Amino acid sequence: MVRFKRALSTKNNIGEIMNNSSYCTKERKIKKQVVDIETGEVLSSILVNKTLNQDFVMFNRKHLSQIRTLQALDNRASILFMFFVEYMDTANSLIVSAETIADKLKWSKTTIYRKISFLRDNGFIETRRTGGSLIYFINASVVWSTHSDKKQYAEFNSRVLISMDEQEPKAKFKSRKEIL
Repeated sequence: MVRFKRALSTKNNIGEIMNNSSYCTKERKIKKQVVDIETGEVLSSILVNKTLNQDFVMFNRKHLSQIRTLQALDNRASILFMFFVEYMDTANSLIVSAETIADKLKWSKTTIYRKISFLRDNGFIETRRTGGSLIYFINASVVWSTHSDKKQYAEFNSRVLISMDEQEPKAKFKSRKEIL
């Protein structure tokens, strides 16, 4: 009975997050016009709000059984995969250090490295090294966050996620008197 109550309260918290529509959408004004095809004359024009769904990702139905299998075989690898999906950019890539992942997920770096290897060996992600971090490319045939006709292209403009420990401390600016 206690377990059910805990699960129920977690469900309610998730529902509250999911009902926050500003989390998932963005609005933009667009101009709609009625134009005479023969003359090209604009007969009427109005501005309307268009909702853009920028924070959505799409899963390929063909690969849902593989994601379920991933969840059953290695729950932590599944959590790490969803972490990558959550933070990836529209080109399905993310630059992040193992330290930042460990900090966000509260896991050891050894666990992070093992789960990255598992995901890479099973075709969920690919990696490339850049300095001290890896670029993670999430398999676009499984999940993507842009138009489906753009899945075939690899872009290297990536979202970068760094922890507070990896950031430079705040700069100490000299006072105007010290400069003069």
